[in-house]
Amino acid sequence: AKAKLEMTGISRRIGKQVIEAEAVGVTADGSQGGRPLLDGFSYSFSPEDRIGIIGPYPPHRGGIAQFTERFRQALEEAGCVTDVVSFRRLYPSLLFPGRSQETGAAEPLMEASRLLDSMGPWSWKKAARYLSKKGIDRAVFMHWMPFFAPAYAGVAARLHQEGIQCSAIVHNARPHEGQPFSGPLTRRFLKHCEHVVALSETVRRDFMAMGIES
Repeated sequence: AKAKLEMTGISRRIGKQVIEAEAVGVTADGSQGGRPLLDGFSYSFSPEDRIGIIGPYPPHRGGIAQFTERFRQALEEAGCVTDVVSFRRLYPSLLFPGRSQETGAAEPLMEASRLLDSMGPWSWKKAARYLSKKGIDRAVFMHWMPFFAPAYAGVAARLHQEGIQCSAIVHNARPHEGQPFSGPLTRRFLKHCEHVVALSETVRRDFMAMGIES
């Protein structure tokens, strides 16, 4: 029997690929009354499942890293085993001159393997090989910028070759600042995902505008 991870509320499938999220689930501090980070994600995991999570993770800055940590905690509390692959380099230093991409806060309770380099294809293969050797059953990617789509696509394609199912939790379908080739890059990554979770109606509409079939 499957143990269901219900992070409150319901979600509905839009067509064959996209799942729309609607109600509050994961919160910033892990409490029921905290600031919501995941809106309406309801998905079934078997307690014996080993889940690979790919995305930024503390001590990286930002809400996506915080979200990834809370999502991992929710899976662990539901009885899943998790392995997180994070970035050893998110952005080239040219984009962040004189600024740290890390918070300097205390290390998270559960560590991540910092293997991915957004600009280094060799690291994409290494990350996929690491997760495959860990024996993961599914992979969940945290997607929020087309800039990272080539790295994600590189990892997902190799995991698919090993028969590992991939899903994406999409925080933003389009970047806040315009980026060249954002649509093709995002589609290239998402074609490797059996399930795509849209965290808002805006994200869902952006999917449709980008030509992702519903």
